[in-house]
Amino acid sequence: TTDGRHFYQNRAFDGLFGYTIDEVSRLHPQTLYGNKELADKVFEAVLAGVSWLGEIEIVAKDGRRIPVLLRADAIKDENGSVTGLIAVHTDISERKRAEDALRESETKYKTLVENLSQKIFTKDRDSVYVSCNEKLARELGIRPDEFTGKTDYDFFPRTLAEKYRADDKQIMQEGVTRELEEKYIRNGLEAWVHTTKTPIRREDGSIMGILGIFRDITERKRAEAALRESEERFRLIS
Repeated sequence: TTDGRHFYQNRAFDGLFGYTIDEVSRLHPQTLYGNKELADKVFEAVLAGVSWLGEIEIVAKDGRRIPVLLRADAIKDENGSVTGLIAVHTDISERKRAEDALRESETKYKTLVENLSQKIFTKDRDSVYVSCNEKLARELGIRPDEFTGKTDYDFFPRTLAEKYRADDKQIMQEGVTRELEEKYIRNGLEAWVHTTKTPIRREDGSIMGILGIFRDITERKRAEAALRESEERFRLIS
């Protein structure tokens, strides 16, 4: 009703929250929902004839706070006046637990990624960047959130960008992991990196993008070049 009294609830409501209709009728909605400000907003909206859809918590009879998706609509008489409201509660506890587990997993993943010495990135099927770690963003002079949606053409000369994208395409087509030694532009200067690229798969096995991890090997390549040059001079002298 418009004053917050319950006059009907189904058995699913009884079973989930533990209240009988008589018990709920004696509870003010602010007590049932455990959030006075939010409960007031729901009632204000519905009494004004506006449907309300959002997440809220129900305080069960045993004290548990159960997250629900609440859909509240006005009940009107033949003159269009609001005489009450009807509320549909959908238990979203499992979804909330899954979201919490995902956040925890993402936190662990981010902690691992940000403490590695390598630069790390992900791309989608079209070789558009999705994410990168802080080390790569810092080297490119941007924030990690600015990285999303960009392509190799935004950071590298066209010839390099086309080479990187061709590698991506081949790896996704073949579904294999590849290790590459390739040129790279670092702070405007040419460098060398060792890159590992591997397909990212969905649960059904289909490929949705690329994960790339690379590290700078410029000093090693210079040392190898110097060694070859020294050996060539020695060979000519001999």
